[in-house]
Amino acid sequence: GAEALWNGAVAGVAATRGEGVVVGVIDSGINAAHRSFADRGDDGHDHANPRGRLYGLCAQAPARCNDKLLGIHDFTNEGARDGSDLDGHGTHVAATVAGNVVEAVLDGVTIDVPLRVSGVAPHANLISYKACTDTAEGDSTCAEGALIQALDQAALDGVDVVNFSIGGGARDPWEGVRAGSARADDMAEAFLNLRAAGVVPVVSAGNDGPFAATVSSPANAPWVIATANASHDRRFLNRVLGVSGPGVAPRDYEGLGISAALPTRRIVDAAAYGHALCAEGEDLDPPYNGRSNPWPPGTFNGEIVVCLRGVQARVAKGYNVRAAGGGGMILYNQASTGDSVVSDDHFLPAVHIGHEAGIDLLARLATASAAGGQLSGAISGYQRLLDGRGDVLNSSSSRGPVTPFGGWLKPDVSAPGSSILAAAQSGTQDLAILSGTSMAAPHVAGAAALLLGARPAWSVDQVESALLTTALAGVLDTDGATPATAFEAGSGRVQPAEAARAGLHFALGRASYAAADPLRGGNPATLNRPSLVSAACSTRCSFVRNATANRAASWRVETQAEAGVVLRVSPLEFALGAGQSQALAIEVDVGDPRL
Repeated sequence: GAEALWNGAVAGVAATRGEGVVVGVIDSGINAAHRSFADRGDDGHDHANPRGRLYGLCAQAPARCNDKLLGIHDFTNEGARDGSDLDGHGTHVAATVAGNVVEAVLDGVTIDVPLRVSGVAPHANLISYKACTDTAEGDSTCAEGALIQALDQAALDGVDVVNFSIGGGARDPWEGVRAGSARADDMAEAFLNLRAAGVVPVVSAGNDGPFAATVSSPANAPWVIATANASHDRRFLNRVLGVSGPGVAPRDYEGLGISAALPTRRIVDAAAYGHALCAEGEDLDPPYNGRSNPWPPGTFNGEIVVCLRGVQARVAKGYNVRAAGGGGMILYNQASTGDSVVSDDHFLPAVHIGHEAGIDLLARLATASAAGGQLSGAISGYQRLLDGRGDVLNSSSSRGPVTPFGGWLKPDVSAPGSSILAAAQSGTQDLAILSGTSMAAPHVAGAAALLLGARPAWSVDQVESALLTTALAGVLDTDGATPATAFEAGSGRVQPAEAARAGLHFALGRASYAAADPLRGGNPATLNRPSLVSAACSTRCSFVRNATANRAASWRVETQAEAGVVLRVSPLEFALGAGQSQALAIEVDVGDPRL
């Protein structure tokens, strides 16, 4: 929905693509040479430096930076300490938030795909804060001390928005805020200080779904915007065509995947070769070097191999199949991941299908085998498709409710985070496709940058409230049919154009957040957040929220509730001048739980 703000289609709001807004990205560094961060984008936009200065390493070596990329900081001990990105994660995230409009090529293993891509706020400016390093095994590590330094530096630099696609575990967010605490979670406190400094804090919710209560730290802090990962409606469709054999009626299977086509081949189940997962051991990150390959070369002879999703990286399975002589791959989901499929760039022709389709395919394999024959089929090759089938929650997206306490909603919102195209860290590779809440958060950070471009006087509370109260509540669960709950998708998918029209916000200061500490007698459920949560509403519960007007207007309250629940709000109508507030008394009656 960013296009409406880009094109000036929102009544009363000037067109903006984030001009003048500075976004800080705390991550694994940045590929400063990528065209996504050049002074001039492929749409012809020539960036201006709204600060009139450069930051960190850019101030020491201005040639590395420009009016788009204003600063690079490096808080790690990696290599030359020049802020470069060996992992690619930070580059991808930065480009998703605010990468230029670029005519680029997805340099796939089996096929190249020309594309026009951009960040959500393509004309915003960037400062990169490198706080994560890449290990020899290809894993990224982020020292908490480096992360805190980066957060503090972002506050000192006065960025407008921070994206933090990092997290792990679920600790008490008040540990560092609590006076005299023996165990200080200073990162959560650094985020509270960052917010108090006027910076919009956007964090990824984590990738430990589909299980409940898996939102990680610092996303579980009530003072950050935690983002869940859902699908978008742009797909790289791929199909298995003409699957047939003895006793089996022909059938096609629709899935996702970026790969070339493959003519009709025999289809075999990897489980029949001793390894249903098409891998063993650990080989989760590139370069895929066969450490997890359970089969010697020549195991297969050009067949399409059916692999079960799980444990190892999806594309690593295809690498193993190819190395063992396979010609193609069909990747199918376990029950826990349902129909949540991903458009990966595979090492060989490949299609990713859902769980039910996979079970049906295995049944057909068994039928053909029992009849003394073989199953065969072809892979169509990718097709770009825009079909409106987005807003399906990814199975890996972490869910609420929050731990170790309760009383506030997490995640806050959802955004596209599956199969996201953005800049790669390699100087020779234009684009990469990544998935996770790490990719969802920069969509929200970009939306925040657009809001500040449209409403430069808005506070953090106004930006947060606008994003949460105008979110689309139609996000579906992993099966693509069941509505996602608030503990899964938060308020719903962000809609930046609608957010720019928000008339009310819910103000909260640092002192209020600190006073809500449950171990010091506080109650997080009373925080003036734009959501309501009670962990023990057995018959009736009450809330108070203070709504502050962004502009002079009148409002009328309407409510919706599931059967058996009664909502009462007082007053039902009110008028406010700009900056004036109205207390809203909200009562929820859930009836007698014994009935």
